[in-house]
Amino acid sequence: MARGWERLSRPESQVMLLVWSGTCRPIDIARTLGASRQAINQTLKLLVGRNLLELVPDPDDGRCKIVRFTETDTGMRRDALDVIGRIEETLAERLGNRNFERAKQTLAMDWGDIPMFPIEGRRGNPSRSSK
Repeated sequence: MARGWERLSRPESQVMLLVWSGTCRPIDIARTLGASRQAINQTLKLLVGRNLLELVPDPDDGRCKIVRFTETDTGMRRDALDVIGRIEETLAERLGNRNFERAKQTLAMDWGDIPMFPIEGRRGNPSRSSK
């Protein structure tokens, strides 16, 4: 908002981060976030309407769509990268360059698949059906 951009909701931010990190099929986004396909489709509809993302045919599966950033959204991404750069500079100053580089290396490691933890009370939760 400080740079003139409209604030993103938490689900919108999460979807944007997942697309940026390479999760591009709506079904995979829903699974990763533990959300329904309908909720993700609604969030995608809002992001597409704001010209931040677009849905295009999946070249590997004609029945599916993939999500990608629009070509016209370079301003918001540029500003976001600038803010991230400033945060990294501040962390490097506070932690020291050596510790900051170690932290970045640790965070960049392959930690394996994202664990899926069922939430009590959520429909489809296997732990509920076994009671």
